[in-house]
Amino acid sequence: MMADHKRSRPHTFAEIGVENQMEQRILKYMCDHSPTPDAALESIDIAKGVGKNTKKDINAHLYSLEKRKFIKKVQESPPLWKHLLSKEKVINIQSSSSCHTPVAESACQPPSREPSQHCTRVQTVNTQSTATGDFQIPRTPQELLNDMSSHFSKISITDVALSFGAQSTGPISLSGNNTPSLPTSFAIPPSRPLVLQGGKNAISLLNEYCQSKQFAVPEYTESVEGPDHKPRFWMTVRVGGLPYRGAVGSSKKDAKLKAAEAALVALRDSNRLQAPTVSGMQSHNAPDVPVNSTIHDKIAALVTQKYNALAEMLPDTITGRKVVAGIVMSRKLKSGETTMEVVSIGSGNRCVMGDKLSLTGTTVNDCHAEIIARRGLVRYLYNRLLNDHTLVMCATQDGRFQLLPDIEFHLYISTAPCGDSAIFAPSDASTDRQNQAGGDGSHHPIFENRKQGVLRTKIENGEGCIPIEEDTAAPTWDGILRGERLRTMSCSDKIAKWNYLGLQGSLLSHFLDKPIYLSTLTLGMLYNHGHLTRAVCCRVEKALNQNSGAPGQYKCHHPIVAGQNNHNRETGKVKTREFSLNWNAAEKLPEVLDGTTGRCEERFGSQDPPRLCKSQLYALFKQLCDKKKLSDLYKDGYLKCKCSAKDYHSAKLALWSSFDKSGFGKWMSKPKDEKDFE
Repeated sequence: MMADHKRSRPHTFAEIGVENQMEQRILKYMCDHSPTPDAALESIDIAKGVGKNTKKDINAHLYSLEKRKFIKKVQESPPLWKHLLSKEKVINIQSSSSCHTPVAESACQPPSREPSQHCTRVQTVNTQSTATGDFQIPRTPQELLNDMSSHFSKISITDVALSFGAQSTGPISLSGNNTPSLPTSFAIPPSRPLVLQGGKNAISLLNEYCQSKQFAVPEYTESVEGPDHKPRFWMTVRVGGLPYRGAVGSSKKDAKLKAAEAALVALRDSNRLQAPTVSGMQSHNAPDVPVNSTIHDKIAALVTQKYNALAEMLPDTITGRKVVAGIVMSRKLKSGETTMEVVSIGSGNRCVMGDKLSLTGTTVNDCHAEIIARRGLVRYLYNRLLNDHTLVMCATQDGRFQLLPDIEFHLYISTAPCGDSAIFAPSDASTDRQNQAGGDGSHHPIFENRKQGVLRTKIENGEGCIPIEEDTAAPTWDGILRGERLRTMSCSDKIAKWNYLGLQGSLLSHFLDKPIYLSTLTLGMLYNHGHLTRAVCCRVEKALNQNSGAPGQYKCHHPIVAGQNNHNRETGKVKTREFSLNWNAAEKLPEVLDGTTGRCEERFGSQDPPRLCKSQLYALFKQLCDKKKLSDLYKDGYLKCKCSAKDYHSAKLALWSSFDKSGFGKWMSKPKDEKDFE
């Protein structure tokens, strides 16, 4: 018997009492993807991270680990879990799992060769190809290299290693029989999320890459395992004669798509994928727009490029269809040239649920993309006024500020804003494109029936808008707590408000000599000139003209509107997710929120309170008041401070009244309790 000796290596899973392979993978995944000790992960994310399709596939393992106090369930719906391991054990597990090959769950099953999307080191092993029924175990990198021995007169061995996304930790050599061999281990760097553009999937982009390099079409090889009622497919792909890391899927189509994505990631990370080669891969240089593009196309390209660059900075991927918006600041130089800079980005299309509202202003109530982009702009303007305002503003004689005359702001939204603009656009998609152009600044709104122009509210925790009934009562805090529907005005209605009251909001209007308006509005999808112009500005003018008119310095502003040329519409019934990204030029990193709770998502590295919530913007306002020695402005709290901007407040009430009297409906605000904080 071998004598006992003191261990110098990290502890293994078995030594801490976790012998089941699936439980090992779950615990390893949770250790690797908890940014803080208190961070929790959703069951579905854990399932996907260990190669399963649904949370039901791992529930038994989760509860088994909870019973032995390795993990803890911290929320029922959606189910959230966090691990309870000490920092030392986490480090030991991470180290040991990167240096030891796990044991198969059962001797009658083939060892799992499922590729981990998050593993940082892979150990190559000499495993014989074993069959179970018709299933062949996916080959190891070494076995794939052996299979390629006939090609090595044409293919660099370094290319072979890099085709697995590897950075070799040792020399690659040829064995005595001229068979190439990898070092005992090679490192796979953590990969940035793959960002695809243009509505194309990874399979199409990989085909384009092969065509541009004059390679043969990608060659896919599949293997199947599991019972007939629940098969699992392993797919590998060869590109230019090189094999790339395979992927597992629940269907052939799913596995093929994931294999193509893995190949694109490896090509990109090894600098073999050039931006001009595949039009759908995002370049971080000048935006890729045609020579004859319009200013609207350039704005759209800048915003899309910036969003994709920000998405790659996140530690996890935001899946699903995305609604993206951004505000671009243009500056006209003395030379006559115009420069453009993205100053704010937002994505998402969810609103906070009623039971998640905060009485202290620490939630973001509306996480639709254009609303987030506008709030990001406000934060950017506060930053400029607190630091160097001369970049965008000049001081007036009364000590306030106004926008420099050569500065303009432009809004891009990837689809029509929800509400009055979007609801009628699909039915009029056949409208003549020339009539829709609207690039000359003229507006031709459509008012064909009583439904057009009506104010609408967003559906709580869903997509779409509904009109406001005449007998709808103003919301109350206790009513919402009892389950009454929370009403949030549509994006079309809010943009209409901006085109009258300005982008700056009530608090910032204390310091501005005049409102800040949009110069242009560009849409990617569902652009219809007649419906868009009615929704975002022309119904405001109609309502005001039929009633008391616009008081003081406020007016109905008509931005130039147009659609993006050659916009690639996303196909398929892909649903959006609840996640909302925000960024502005005053920040280094993006922030991700859960739109249904209005709070930060820790899995993306974001921490509460959200920087765009009322309390955080109010804190910047108070800093500006202190700088200007106007601290009396905020002594009575947030709500009274907003109302004390008398010109803004009077103009807002006049707009609400005009909408109601013109038959467009009542404007629904949140309960006053939600704004009554200090």
